[in-house]
Amino acid sequence: MNNLDEPGCCGTRLVPGGVSFTWVNGIDLTPAGRAQFQVTTQGVHTINIWMREDGQIVDKFLITTDPNFDPNLIASGLGPPESARVGQPKLNPPTISPAGVTISWTGAGTLEQTDSLLAPNWTPAPSQANPQTVPATGSSRFYRIRQ
Repeated sequence: MNNLDEPGCCGTRLVPGGVSFTWVNGIDLTPAGRAQFQVTTQGVHTINIWMREDGQIVDKFLITTDPNFDPNLIASGLGPPESARVGQPKLNPPTISPAGVTISWTGAGTLEQTDSLLAPNWTPAPSQANPQTVPATGSSRFYRIRQ
C-alpha cells in the first residue's frame, strides 16, 4: 500500500492485485486479493481511504500482521471488534459512591462538560483532575474527553 501517510487525495492507490480499480464483493482471501503494506517506522501513521461513489460506506477496516488471518472465523464472519486508536483518550465507566460519581479516563485530553445534549455547550470542566468525584445531585451534567 503506497498511500501510507500520503496527505493528498487519491494518491497512489492500492487495490486488490495492485494494478487497477476493482470491486470486491465480500472477502477475498487469496494472496492476489489482499492489500499489503509495510510500516517501516514506529509511530502513528495515516491510512487514507477514498470512495469512488457518493454514499459508499466502509463499515470496517482491518489491519493484521497475520498473512493467513481469516475474519470469517471470528464473530460469524464479522471479524474482531473495533479497537481504540492508541493514545486516544477514553472515558472509563463511572463509579457511583455516597460521595458522588467518580470520573476517570485514559489517554491525554481535556475533560469537558455540558448541561444538555439537545443544545450542547461543551466547556472545559472546572477541574481537570483524573480521577475526580463530582456530586450526584442537582441537574444533569454530561462529560466527554476532547483531544
